[in-house]
Amino acid sequence: MGRTRLATLLVLVAGFVTTLDNTVINVALPTAQSELGLSVVGLEWVASSCALTFGAFLLPGGRLSDLLGRRRVLAAGLAASPRPRPPRPSPKAAGR
Repeated sequence: MGRTRLATLLVLVAGFVTTLDNTVINVALPTAQSELGLSVVGLEWVASSCALTFGAFLLPGGRLSDLLGRRRVLAAGLAASPRPRPPRPSPKAAGR
C-alpha cells in the first residue's frame, strides 16, 4: 500500500471516528436525561461541552502536527482514542 493511500485511509478513519463519537453522544443523551434527571437545557449543555472540548483540542493538535508531523500525530490520535466497552448494568436493573 502506497503512502498516499495509507494517508487517505488514516484521514477517512479519523473522520469516521469523529462521526462515531458524535453519534455515541447523541444516542446516550436520553439515558443521561433519565438517569441524571437532566432537563432539555442540561442535555444541550452536555452536547455543547463535548463539541467545545473537541474544538479546544484542534488548535494544540494542529500545532503539535506542525512540530512532529501530520501523519505521526494523526496516527497517535487514532491510537489514543477510546475503545468501545460492553455496557454495564444500571443500578436500577441490578436491584430487581
